[in-house]
Amino acid sequence: MLTPEARKLLETEALDCLRYAKTEAQKKECIKDLPKALQQEVLDKKVCNPYKKALFSSNFDR
Repeated sequence: MLTPEARKLLETEALDCLRYAKTEAQKKECIKDLPKALQQEVLDKKVCNPYKKALFSSNFDR
């Protein structure tokens, strides 16, 4: 079981790694050592962040 601090640190490191990964193999390497539940959370955040940014920026442009 991970402490909340350790979980947050792993999540941050994985998101940073994913941000700079250029290939699918590099992306898989970023999350392969994470616990399964944390892998899903990280992937959800990675997918949602660009959508949220686009959504919120388009609302402010109107």
